[in-house]
Amino acid sequence: MFLALAVSSRWAIEQVTGGNPSWNTGVGYARQLSMAAPSQQNAGQLDGRAGLDLRADLGRLAAEPRVAADPAAVVYLERASCSPGICGSRCSRSTGTGDQISTVAQRQSYGALVRRAGDESLLRQTYVQTAGHCTYTAGEQQVAIDRPRTGYWPDTSPGTLNRLASAADGTAGRYLSYAPPHFNRRHPAGR
Repeated sequence: MFLALAVSSRWAIEQVTGGNPSWNTGVGYARQLSMAAPSQQNAGQLDGRAGLDLRADLGRLAAEPRVAADPAAVVYLERASCSPGICGSRCSRSTGTGDQISTVAQRQSYGALVRRAGDESLLRQTYVQTAGHCTYTAGEQQVAIDRPRTGYWPDTSPGTLNRLASAADGTAGRYLSYAPPHFNRRHPAGR
């Protein structure tokens, strides 16, 4: 499912931006993996079980040609989807901890931009224990839209959000306290 979503959205993004907006020039995959605990440990264990040599695989990957981005496509995508981190009003963002399309590591960078802009008191980032992209229950969706709809800024602790989600649709909410992992490949401009 993930591959189908990633591949299908990739084509659409390239059509809209007029080219390839991503790149791996300048990326050292061995270095990236070394900073990606616990993934680093998992990768080594899995390769070992499969009779593979992770170090050799990383060497082969490093020797492969790199893909450069189309600069105009990067600029287009930056203008369309990158935020300067200025909220202007209260903003709440919910992220699924198992979302592999918009990962928690990627989304944490928005919080960093908001902090840099001095608007941290306006942002609440919440996390829902779910797999897949946007796989929220009706109650969790209701909780997410109540803030802009009502103008009310409730306590955004997991316990409170779970009670609100459960009251909205009768199913248990899955909000949890969560510290996102570090995102290894930040935008060159620090975003």
